[in-house]
Amino acid sequence: MNPLPRILAAGLALASLPLEIQATPSARITAALTARGEAAAALVAGNPALALSTLRRAVGRGPHAPSEEAQLIATLCSLSREMEAASPGSGRIAAGLAFAEGKRPQPKLNPREAALADLALGELSEFTLGDHDAARAFYESALGVGATSAAARRGLNRITWRQALIETKAAESATLRRRNS
Repeated sequence: MNPLPRILAAGLALASLPLEIQATPSARITAALTARGEAAAALVAGNPALALSTLRRAVGRGPHAPSEEAQLIATLCSLSREMEAASPGSGRIAAGLAFAEGKRPQPKLNPREAALADLALGELSEFTLGDHDAARAFYESALGVGATSAAARRGLNRITWRQALIETKAAESATLRRRNS
């Protein structure tokens, strides 16, 4: 006798049971989201020092948490992208802060966190600021550490593809101009 139909019927019966899930975020997550909102408001108000201090106070500290510097850089990159998406030009201050934090000596970053910070700054350079040269440098730096090689390689491939596309379009445009002259 084949038990498969009975197993499938039992699985379907279990899948249709309503599950009650507690969707209340933890106090740490609530504090981090509140700090993120306060930092965004401070950036909009033109007070980057307040935004930085707010984010520094809210970083997670624990045995498995990334270093404070890595959390700060990642949060600033994320805030910059969100602010730019909402209103072009509004995320520039957050991007500047992220780059300033990324350029500071980071003695607490382990190689994996350093690579992730470089990757976040590379994506910020590429997608938000459109600075492909800076993005390439950050991606290559992340590859040098080697912890996030797949994501950094994809970033480098995207930049190479865009540059090839731009060069091809420029050559086509030059050819059309010569024909029309």
